[in-house]
This record gives sequence, C-alpha cells and structure tokens, in this order.
Amino acid sequence: MYKSLKNISARHRRRIRQKLSNSVPDDDTILRPDLRDRVPTAASTSEIQQGNLTPTSDRVQPFEVTALLNPFDSPDSLASSSWDSTSVPLVPSKLISQVEVDHDSTATYFCSCDECTNPNFVDKQSMIEDLRSWAVKFSVPLNHVTHLLKILHKHRINVPVDARTLLKTPRSVEVSKVAPGTYSHMGIESQITRILDILPEGTQQLPKEIKLNINIDGTVISRSSGSDFWPIIGWFPQGTFPNFNPEPFVIGIYHGRVKPSSANDFLKQFVEEFITLEKNGLKFRNEPIKLVFNALVCDAPAKSFVTYTKSHNGYHGCPKCIQEGEYISNRMTFPETHSQLRSDDSFRNKIHEDHHTGTSILESLNIGMVTQVPIDYMHLVCLGVVKRLLAFWHKGRQDVRIPAGNFDALSDLFLSYKKCVTSDFCRLPRILSEVDRFKATEFRQILLYTGIVALKNFLPQHIYRHFLHLSCAIRILVTPKICVKLNNQAHNLLQTFIEEYSEIYGREYITYNVHNLCHLSKDVLEYGCLDNFSAFPPEAYMFHLKSKICERSAKPLQQIVKRLQESTIKYKLKCRKPYLIEKKYHTDLKIKDDLFSNKEPNNYCLLKNGKYVKINEIHNSNDNIIIRGQCFNSVGGFFSDPMDSRILGIHLCSLGGEDIVFSVTDIVCKVMVLPDQNLYVVLPICHHSEDYFNI
Repeated sequence: MYKSLKNISARHRRRIRQKLSNSVPDDDTILRPDLRDRVPTAASTSEIQQGNLTPTSDRVQPFEVTALLNPFDSPDSLASSSWDSTSVPLVPSKLISQVEVDHDSTATYFCSCDECTNPNFVDKQSMIEDLRSWAVKFSVPLNHVTHLLKILHKHRINVPVDARTLLKTPRSVEVSKVAPGTYSHMGIESQITRILDILPEGTQQLPKEIKLNINIDGTVISRSSGSDFWPIIGWFPQGTFPNFNPEPFVIGIYHGRVKPSSANDFLKQFVEEFITLEKNGLKFRNEPIKLVFNALVCDAPAKSFVTYTKSHNGYHGCPKCIQEGEYISNRMTFPETHSQLRSDDSFRNKIHEDHHTGTSILESLNIGMVTQVPIDYMHLVCLGVVKRLLAFWHKGRQDVRIPAGNFDALSDLFLSYKKCVTSDFCRLPRILSEVDRFKATEFRQILLYTGIVALKNFLPQHIYRHFLHLSCAIRILVTPKICVKLNNQAHNLLQTFIEEYSEIYGREYITYNVHNLCHLSKDVLEYGCLDNFSAFPPEAYMFHLKSKICERSAKPLQQIVKRLQESTIKYKLKCRKPYLIEKKYHTDLKIKDDLFSNKEPNNYCLLKNGKYVKINEIHNSNDNIIIRGQCFNSVGGFFSDPMDSRILGIHLCSLGGEDIVFSVTDIVCKVMVLPDQNLYVVLPICHHSEDYFNI
C-alpha cells in the first residue's frame, strides 16, 4: 500500500526527519538496489578526482534522496523523469516512518540525467516564481494561466495545475458596508511592510522615518460601466529609499454605483489605523520606524469632498486664500492674486464658515488641513491651464486663434519631434487635433520641452512671451536644484502670467486653475520640487489598477482585491554603478535612472564643464567606461524674455565642436535636442538636472 507525500503533514515530516537522523548511520545510505553502485564511497574518491565518476551536488544529503525514489521504478524511468524535491512520487508506507522529504530544497540524484548534470537547469521553484511573476506583470486572465499550467503538467513538468494555487489567491475577501457601496481595507502597515521586506538584513537603507503621501480619487471601471472605484493610494516621496523607488500601493478601495455618501465613513478605517501607527510607530526587524503623514494630493473635486469644503466652482472655493469669487459669463472666477491666505488654525477653528460644509474625519489626524493639502500641478497646470491654452489657440477667438493652415503645420512640426523625444517620456507627440484626448504627460511635454521651440514661429509674439512665463516658472519649480533658490522669480512669473491672462483671453477665464497658480510656489517651499507632491505616480498606478478588472465580473471589488494580493511586491535594487548594455547595432549606458546611448535620441548629455555633447562611442576599457563624443558650440540663449533661457540650461547651439573623451563621472544630466532651422536647441531633462545651472 502506498501513500502520497502530499498527504503527509508537516508535523509528520518533522517526526520522520528526526527518526531518520537517529536511525541512518553517517556512512550508510538507503537507496534502491539498482542505484546503490552509483553512490560514491571513500574508496572511490580518487576515481571522482580523476573524472571517472560524476560528483554529486552538496545541496541535499543522501537520505533526502531516498524519499524521492520509488523502489519499483526502473533506472530508465528515473533517467527520463523530471525529479525535484517537491515531486510527489509514491513511497511504500512502511518506509514513511524512516524517510523525510525536505520540500524547500532541490534534490540531486546520482545519475547522468540533464537535471543533475546541466548547470543551466532551473529548478521547479524558480519556474514557479517566473510563472507567477509573468502572470502578475502582464495581468494574464486566470483561465489562461490555468490552461498553460495544465499543458506543462501534461508534459510532466511538476507545477500547480490551477492558477489560484500558483498565484496564492486568497479564498475570501473581507468587505464592509459603506453606503451606498462596499469597501475593503488592505491596510497601511501591511503594505509598507511588504515593501520593506525586500531590503536586505542589516541594510543601512532602512529609514528611521517614513513620509507617506496619500491620493484619493474616483474612477470608472470602464466607459460602458456605471460602477465607480474610489481607491485610497499611498506612495513615498522621491528619495525615501536611495536604491529604488517603490510603486504606489492601495490602502483601501470603495466600489459602488456612485461615490460614497459620506467621506468620513469612507475614510474611517484608514484614519483609525493611521492614528494607531502614528502613536505606536511601525516595527520592522525589531527597528522602530516613525510614520509621518506628508501630503494629501487630490484633484479639486476630490479635495473638497474629503475635506468637507466648498467646491472649486463655489464663491469660497479657493483652498488657499479667503478671496470671494466673482460669477462672470457663467463662470466662477478668482481674479485677485494678493488675498489673505488661509491657515491651519483658521481652518480647524472654522473662522471662515462659508468655506466649510462640515467637519472632516481627517482633522483627527495630526496634519495641517491647509499646508498639508497642496495643489497638484498635474491637474491644475497640465490638464487645466495648458489644455485650455491649446483650446484657445485651436478654436478660440480670432485674435488668439492660430489659422487652420498654420495649425496643421504646427501639428506636423510636433510630429516631426518624435525622433527627438528621449526614452524619459512615455508618450510621443501626436497631432494636435486630438488634444481633447491628450494625457497629462503630453501636456507637460509641450509645456516644458517641445512647445518652447515649436510655438515660437506660430504664435503672435506677445502670446508666445506670455506662454514662456508659465513654461519658465514651472520649469523652475519642477527642477530640484533651483526650485527653492529661484522660487521668488517663479512666483513673479506666475503672477504676471495671471494678470496678462486676463488681458489676452478675458477676465471670465481667470477660473480656479488659473488663480491657484499664484499659490503653487508656496507649496514648493514646503515640499520641494513639484514632482514631490504631484498626482503623476498615483494616476499612473490607477491605470495599472484598472487593467486588473474584468468588466463582466459580478463582484469587481473582491476581484481587484484578490488580484492585488496576488501581486507580490518585488523590486530590484537599482544598480548604483553605471553599466553597459550591448545591443546589436548600438550600446546603451545605464546610470541610475538615465539611459544614455550612442544612438539618437538618447545620445546627448551635459558635462560638468558646461559643454553639451553628442555621444558617438561607448566602450569598456579595463573595467572603465570610456565615452567619445562631439561638443556643441553654444550660439547663445534661445530666448531672453521673460528671462535668460541660459539660466534654465536652455541654449541655442551648433554641432561641429571638438571631439572629446570623457567618463561617466563627467556627466551631469541628459538633454533633449530639438532642431531649429540650421541650429539646435538643447533642453536639460528637468527632473534629472540637479547638479548644474549657470546661475
């Protein structure tokens, strides 16, 4: 009578191991008779040294092999099998008391099969991890994964037969009622711990204090669905962990036909857990970690919803100042830029009652309801102001509109920049007639890079100069090195932009988005560059979140929570040392987050000596990376009004300078190069240009 090893409990296996260690002599091995001769003995050691026998791996002891061998198998069947320590062969029940299987190890056999002799053989555990990572990374439907597993199993590859086993799908999901829908809380501590788990033991990278950004926003499952998701997303500011940047994570998620009736009910579990963690701190590897609420980053509607304040289109809707709006041409406007500012104390004491619609549960946290609820420039500037400007230039009044023929030519010019856009950007330029479908990253690209060059010859001079006020100000505030040093200059540029906006486009267009530009620089002084508190990370993660939802699911909340729990958070620590990636026709150089190459458009950089260089060759010489390139000759700044473009690192150059040789330590940042007639405009990539500016 045989008993499957699957039916042996962990407790029973421990007993077997103990009995075996007591009963099997060190110099003896219980093996099948047909394999006994293959076991090396002390007498045959010289034969092994002479290469007459194949030495065995030291990963397991001989008695561990015994458990995997069926005495009734033939040597031929053994050689053709895919054996490993987690196989489930049959073992005589009388041997169960003498044999132990270590399911966490990979068994090695005294045979000449590929599994034992091939150094490239990948064990089952590695295959399972690879399959799991593949399924999670590409959001493969479970029925597809199950079908693949059955095919592998059919070909005697010992893997789980069901996707739920492979992905460790939880059997149930805990949900609670939050009117008019349901809510599932995944937890703050559990999510942060999953991220910290990847740090090696004894690492110096474990922070003593962790700051946490929170984003709350609603999204529909699909365009054809009436269901809403409201996730609470957390993420860490840039620089929290030196060697890697974890992706955002879900703390809790609400699902319903409409948004939650009460924001306080929706946020209750989140606030209660945060209060506990704020009081007791996090414990990780016996090290205390302080958890700090950094910022609540939301768009205007979500912000007014969770803070219980007037909407952005209300008379008292500005979250930063006490200005009362003016209703002009069916729009709520905020034309003043020097009104009295709100404070955290005035908010909690509700000194300006017209601004409040209730008391938010967030006030029970130790946070500033004004200073720690900053303005998100992704929604305000990119999706708000820049999108409106493009609409004016396309279909606005005749005095601000670009003629149709010229607009098509401008669109073609943007398309020609496709070959110039570096790998730092996730989207390439497209035709401007699709502006209504543009994403925030596309508006940012126009504002900070391509628009600076392309719009110069298509907009009237005063309108182009007005656009540069916004572009220069945001470029200052988004660049870590100068966002504080030139903060006053950026603030003045934005003030002028608002004042001239009224004159060019009309007073009725000084709405919430345009007005709040005057408060943006103050938040930068509090938090650093704009990317430290923008909604770009959580919005990008939201797209990833929606990809995990099946539109036909009867229980979408439970489905998405299961998919999230299947996703094991694994990050490779970033290599701090530059390294080369050899391609067939070119060579890439990876330095931290930057990808350089000897192939366009990623072959331009700025050096510490102030020279802009085109990289022509990258090669390794005696473990040193050597780069050869050709310098640009600077002709001057690209513009001088409203400020000298060279202060921002923007130069007008010609190619044809001296050839130089330099190393990776000479590189300051990567640059984008755009053609302008017979010359070139070089623009540093903002979020990487920390070390050099001509100030």
